[in-house]
Amino acid sequence: MCNFTGLDELSEDDCLRALGVDPSNCAALLKLGMLAFERGDLDQAESYYRGLSQQLPDRSGPLLMLGEVLQQQGRLTEAEAAYLKATRVDPGNPATWTVLGFFHLSDSDGLESAESCFRQAIGLEPDRFSHWRNLGQALLPRQPQAAVEALTRASQLEGTDAESHFFLGLAWRQLGAIEMALRHLEKAVQLDPERAGWWDQLGGLFLDELNDPGQACQAFELALGCADAEQTYALANLFWSCLAQGDLSRARRLRSDLDNLEPVGYALCDAALTVVSEGPEAARPQLSRLEGHPEVSGDYAVDWRRLQALMAQPHRSDPGF
Repeated sequence: MCNFTGLDELSEDDCLRALGVDPSNCAALLKLGMLAFERGDLDQAESYYRGLSQQLPDRSGPLLMLGEVLQQQGRLTEAEAAYLKATRVDPGNPATWTVLGFFHLSDSDGLESAESCFRQAIGLEPDRFSHWRNLGQALLPRQPQAAVEALTRASQLEGTDAESHFFLGLAWRQLGAIEMALRHLEKAVQLDPERAGWWDQLGGLFLDELNDPGQACQAFELALGCADAEQTYALANLFWSCLAQGDLSRARRLRSDLDNLEPVGYALCDAALTVVSEGPEAARPQLSRLEGHPEVSGDYAVDWRRLQALMAQPHRSDPGF
């Protein structure tokens, strides 16, 4: 029987001395594994967690911790084996199914497996909102209507869960229900205003679906103010919303601040500036060089659609041009 009482008070030296006396000391193995993981020494963490799982073969916790270490090392086959073993050791523990579900969710080919795992967790705890939210997240890329149903159940169980509202916003947008998408995305940022990616999604909805570049600008500016903002992405979004407003001078300043775009990203920005400043005809040579580029149907597909939308608008010259 392992005793974990007083684990927080144990120092690393205490644990190393304890292992010197008894290599099977579970408390020492656990604490040393945790300390190694915290400082990024994954090899040491793996060693301690393997030792702990050998001492506690009927416990899922050590296997889940070992799987996390292996996953961070990129050893995905071994990580999956550890997570699967945890579900076999403790099949009535929804945490084991949740961890395995998120492992599969990290792989676009693993969405069906993730769905299955989250349904297992729901079967064990049907009134836990997070299981329904996780299921909705797994369903979202393939079955947005089913995702709405799962996420609606999550929000019924916990109405203040910001992530449920965020994913509901994405699902409704995918279904083309823009007003419903707007309602849930606005609720998400109201509940948790420090998520840059959420403001980016809200701004994209205003810009690309509701044709409201003013509101889009406000959302993208709020994204820039978040601690987790990806600056280049946020600035690029703000650039496009300023152009849609006809604010060419600010768009030019933002273009000069953009770093780390692919060459096609800069080419799209420059073509957009030409459209707004000189008119669509002047930009056609730039567009002809971009048409058919693989990135305009890949990572830069949204920017390409925004450029096409600018081309379709009446020409608005900048008064100071």
